[in-house]
Amino acid sequence: MTGKNNGSGNGHDKDEDDNVVRMPTLAERDRIRKQKDKQEKSWRKQYKKDNTGQDVPFFNAGKIPPLTRIIITLLVIVHLPLYLFVDPIARHELFFTFGFVPAVFTGAEPWSWLALVTPFTHLFIHGGWMHLVFNAAMMLVMGMFMETTFGAKRMLIFFFVSGISGALFYLLLNPFLAAPVIGASGSISGLFGVTFLLLYERGMMGPIGKRGPLPLIFLWMALITGMGMLGGDVAWQAHLGGFLGGLGLFYAMRKGIVRL
Repeated sequence: MTGKNNGSGNGHDKDEDDNVVRMPTLAERDRIRKQKDKQEKSWRKQYKKDNTGQDVPFFNAGKIPPLTRIIITLLVIVHLPLYLFVDPIARHELFFTFGFVPAVFTGAEPWSWLALVTPFTHLFIHGGWMHLVFNAAMMLVMGMFMETTFGAKRMLIFFFVSGISGALFYLLLNPFLAAPVIGASGSISGLFGVTFLLLYERGMMGPIGKRGPLPLIFLWMALITGMGMLGGDVAWQAHLGGFLGGLGLFYAMRKGIVRL
C-alpha cells in the first residue's frame, strides 16, 4: 500500500489536511459574538425607524405636542364654565343636549337634530373634577406618545374614531337608555390600545409580551368590563368600544386596508 507524498517532506497527506475542521479560538469566538450583537442592535434600531418613523420616548415631560395641548385645553375650557358658572339643573340639561343619549337614536326619546353632533361633543364634557383630571392626565401621556409617533393628523383621527366607536358600542349594548354618555374616556381607551400595540412592536413589553399581544388584549378587555360593572356610573361599554375601535383602525392601517 503506497501513499502520495505532498513534497513537503513532513509525511502528511494533502487530502488529509483538507478534511481537518479547524475550531476557532476563544478570542475569535468572542469577536464573532460581538459582531453578531452589534448587527442585531443595528437591525433593531432600523426596525424601530421603519415601524414608528422615529425612535421616540414613551413620555417626554419637557415637550407637549401642539394637538395634545389643544385637546387638553379644550377639555378644561369646556369644563370650567360648566362647573363655575352654570347651576346644577342647567348643567344636567346640557349633559342631555350635548352628551350621547342612545335612546334618542332608537326613537325611545324625542329626536333632536343636535343629536347628530353628540358623537363628537360628548367627548369634551366631563361629569366632575376627578373625571376631568384623570382623563386630562391620560390624554397627556397617550397623546404625547401618539402624536410624536404618528403626527397630529393621525392622532386626531385615532382620537375621534375611538371616541365614536365607544359611543356606538354603548348604543349597541344600551339601545334604549335615556342617560347621557359624557367624557373622553372612549377616545383615550383607543389611544391606549394603539400605544400598547406600538410598545409590543418595539419589543418593550418585556417577558409579558412573549406570547404575543392577544392574551394581554383579552386581559385588558376583561378588566375594563369587570371594573366597569363594579364601578357604578362608569360607562365601561364606551371604554371597551373605544379600545376596540383604536385596535381595529391600527390593524387596518398596518395591513394597508386604510391609509392615514
